[in-house]
Amino acid sequence: MAVIQIGENDYLIVDRTGRAKGAQSVNNAYVAMALEKFEHIYDFRETYQLPGLPKGVEIDFEVLMVPKRTFVFVDGEYFHGDSTTKDRDKLERELLWAHTRSFANPIQVLLGSETDTPELAEQAVLGNEYLRPS
Repeated sequence: MAVIQIGENDYLIVDRTGRAKGAQSVNNAYVAMALEKFEHIYDFRETYQLPGLPKGVEIDFEVLMVPKRTFVFVDGEYFHGDSTTKDRDKLERELLWAHTRSFANPIQVLLGSETDTPELAEQAVLGNEYLRPS
């Protein structure tokens, strides 16, 4: 796993599968760096297929933890304001949680303001009860 800077604010994230995917934001790159620092194994930008959602739900990070995995979304501040996608995103996450609760921790959302720098992203991971290293 690695985070590779390819431009001033452009990053590739290589997850445990060895696939390199472009970070949708610098915040995603900082969260990936924090997960790696604390030796978490993760998949980046995976899509879960769910009944009723033909396109599925794209998850920013699926952190493979024992005994249960943790799904992490890194959201901009739009998530707490008015947005045309906010309601859809919340519904998708509720459906995802309904289908994965037997093998996953509750879905975690890290806000952009919590992950604007590498140091803030590390604090967000350490401060999260489901992501904090044991």
